[in-house]
Amino acid sequence: MIKVRGFNVRLVNVGATYGEHDRFINTTAPMIEFYDNEMTRQGRGQFIARMRAEMMFLPDLGNGFALDQRVEEWALNREDVKRIREWLKTAGGIDACFL
Repeated sequence: MIKVRGFNVRLVNVGATYGEHDRFINTTAPMIEFYDNEMTRQGRGQFIARMRAEMMFLPDLGNGFALDQRVEEWALNREDVKRIREWLKTAGGIDACFL
């Protein structure tokens, strides 16, 4: 897991558990989960969003994007995306064809 501004960002590789109380097992492709780390009373924080990790490398997301349209603060900026991309490259679980 990496902390980026007010977020905890977690890589969920294939075979790892995820979801509320880690009740599910990822059987498809690496994913990343985003949590609001200001809400730490809930373990990792308040769950915000989950997406396939490879989506972070789409060119359209390079300038940043909203994790949840309903909460203005839950958005990543260009520097956040850059930092997460660099971390994903070293964290493992990301297929080279997506880089």
